[in-house]
Amino acid sequence: MKPTILILTVLAVACGLISAQEAHGNPKQAFEQLMEKARDAKSAGRFDEARELSEKAEKLRREMHELRLKNTNEGEKHAKHAPMKQAGPGPEKLEHLKQAVQHLHAAGMHDVAENVARMAENMHREMEEHARRERAAATPKGAASAGEIAELHQQVRRLQEQVEKLAAEVKKQSQPK
Repeated sequence: MKPTILILTVLAVACGLISAQEAHGNPKQAFEQLMEKARDAKSAGRFDEARELSEKAEKLRREMHELRLKNTNEGEKHAKHAPMKQAGPGPEKLEHLKQAVQHLHAAGMHDVAENVARMAENMHREMEEHARRERAAATPKGAASAGEIAELHQQVRRLQEQVEKLAAEVKKQSQPK
């Protein structure tokens, strides 16, 4: 009879470990399963097995608690960053949106990530259009091209030469004969 209890104990422990590994993605579920198996083992009189399962469940509970604290601390670190400036769209906001898209994809929220990516693209286009308008506004209306400026310089030189000729003639005529 003792080999049967030993085999059942080993089988129960193995099942507990397998179900704990399957629930690895959900530690709370793994904890609950371990505790349930420990209760079952205790009620069946398998006290050593119950103790082992309880110890594993307690270890998992501590790990979950530490992970929760770590996540809380990381959240506080993010919260300590200065908020983004509220004045108009800028390259900094665009970079934050790109990072948000990456984070959303990583979190499996692909639809939301695509929406944010579209927002970022629209913002980028608006920034480029704004920059074009600023450059156009900086150039005075009717500003002369380089060729026009060169032509104006030539005209000024010709006018200056004519003024000098006229001044020489006036001087010549005003001198006593």
